[in-house]
Amino acid sequence: MSIQLHQIHKRFGAFQALGGIDLDVASSELLALLGPSGCGKTTLLRIIAGLEAQDSGQIRFDGQDISHVPVRERGVGFVFQHYALFRHMSVADNIAFGLRVRERALRPAENVIADRVNSLLHMVQLDGLGRRFPGQLSGGQRQRVALARALATDPRVLLLDEPFGALDAKVRKELRRWLRQLHDDLHITSVFVTHDQEEALEVADRVVLMNRGRIEQNGTPQQVWDEPASPFVCGFLGDINVFAGQVRGGRVHLRGVLSQALALDAPPEVATEGSAASVYVRPHQIRLARWREGDPGIVAQVCHAIVTGPLARLELSPLLPGSTPASGGDALQSDMRADLIEVHLPAGEFAALNLQHGDRVTALPLSSRIYAGAPPT
Repeated sequence: MSIQLHQIHKRFGAFQALGGIDLDVASSELLALLGPSGCGKTTLLRIIAGLEAQDSGQIRFDGQDISHVPVRERGVGFVFQHYALFRHMSVADNIAFGLRVRERALRPAENVIADRVNSLLHMVQLDGLGRRFPGQLSGGQRQRVALARALATDPRVLLLDEPFGALDAKVRKELRRWLRQLHDDLHITSVFVTHDQEEALEVADRVVLMNRGRIEQNGTPQQVWDEPASPFVCGFLGDINVFAGQVRGGRVHLRGVLSQALALDAPPEVATEGSAASVYVRPHQIRLARWREGDPGIVAQVCHAIVTGPLARLELSPLLPGSTPASGGDALQSDMRADLIEVHLPAGEFAALNLQHGDRVTALPLSSRIYAGAPPT
């Protein structure tokens, strides 16, 4: 089942939730709607389901216009973040609910329903728990029941709204892997909403990044990570350091930090002489060395470091232009601090540097994304 959305608009009073969304979802695709709170992703999901009505625009399933078809007739399974299970019903009755409330002519026989429930319990790895009640299950088990209930009616499309948002990190990771495998087995067209970048990049076939009711970028997880189309996308996906720059002689020179022999090639779209630029550098794209006069890089001091397993995470306080680095490790004065720089190093490399709090270093960006205009404030 493919989904086609054309020019979907939605307002809530003066607030524009969606501003002309065009999106195609291929049959059997697992697509993630990713973005910050309030960007419109849940509203778009509810419009696809029929739980919310668009102000204008068209929704098609396999080319058939269902823009004004009631939710019960769209053949959609919906999984909510907080499960929405009936607490007074057993697990088996929760799963069977959608089948039992069908019109009498379409309602399966009880033995067929029982077989379907048992099959779904096995699919979601909850064999033998049909008689329990939701309150007797863990959060991860309750979410599996919610998914089984959504699948019970053989939906044409599966929609999931922050399905793992209420779970702890370990359970979330386990269920992400399980959902990916389940999707590969069922081949059902699925759209899920998340604000978790790792979740979207790990699970989805394709990621749609939304911001302020519009689509910022649409591509495979690798594409949106390697080639972010805008400063918003680059800044939203993972940790990032952002520096102000200025174009001089076809190179971008950093402003607001003290740097030595450091200039970056300006891409063609950011080549206007004297124009402002924004330089985005991920923490793992920075090479760190003890400070030496003339070595290329941003001059900074170590102000915090922590090792977690194989990774060392450092926070550096850069010197400001006009300050003079010294060979000692005296703390910088408060009026000589800029925004902190985050650096990620392999734990072994950090140990070899033998850095202490207050040590001077040079931080050299090995890779960056450069955009026209000053960084967002």
